[in-house]
Amino acid sequence: MLRVILVSILFGATALRAAEWDFSAFRREVGSLTRSNLFAEAEFKVRSATTNRPAEFRVHALLGELLELKDDNAGAVKAYTRALDMAPDQADRLFQKRGELHFKLGMAKESADDFTQLILRNPREGPNHWQRGISFYYADQFTFGRRQFESHQTVNPRDVENAVWHFLCVAREENIQSARTNLIPITGDSRVPMEQIHRLFDGKATEKDVIAAAAGELPGPRRESAEFYAALYLGLYHEVMKQPKESLAWMEKAVKIAEIGGYMGDVARVHLMLRKPKKN
Repeated sequence: MLRVILVSILFGATALRAAEWDFSAFRREVGSLTRSNLFAEAEFKVRSATTNRPAEFRVHALLGELLELKDDNAGAVKAYTRALDMAPDQADRLFQKRGELHFKLGMAKESADDFTQLILRNPREGPNHWQRGISFYYADQFTFGRRQFESHQTVNPRDVENAVWHFLCVAREENIQSARTNLIPITGDSRVPMEQIHRLFDGKATEKDVIAAAAGELPGPRRESAEFYAALYLGLYHEVMKQPKESLAWMEKAVKIAEIGGYMGDVARVHLMLRKPKKN
């Protein structure tokens, strides 16, 4: 069932409002339509509002939300961009949403730029923004990525994934030996097979160790999750080791079970989008 994801921006007292029109009531009407699976009607209603009230940035933001539900990421980016152009200081949280969509579209530099704009407006969010570091990696901005993951380490010190992405940036910026010398030590990440993944990048474990650890989980969601992360990070490991054939094979496995990975599932899909040779 389609479910509505209504605009999650804080519309404060300074938001642009038309006195004769109740946006909150309009949003509730749209929500009622989507909850009743009348999605086409909801979209028509919102598109009509963008025509009738073209200067109302909240309507364009709501249209972006609806288009996300359709997986029309390019259309959602366009709607969010219109809202941001109208009121960048009142809808700054849209930079996060547009950054995520830019990333899904394989536009890593634009994604990193959006996340940077969000952080400029909300500096406290800077250390938490690991997504920005991943966008930097795929935008080949390895120095910025390295710094982002070093910053994230201050708020999330037990995350093997952060250490690995830091490794990837250092290896691409410098070399494998430097990346291993600077590998962030991690203890306390109990997720399977994170310990083996960390040891793999440290040169102290093998691909077979990672696979065996994932296979050791009982069948079910935890096994699926372990197998997804094993495939994702083996794919990244082979990429940094300059073994593209092996890297793509593991990423294709990750994509097959990517739904279990949330945002990291998007990373697997984007990796293939950007790295897989295009057919003529």
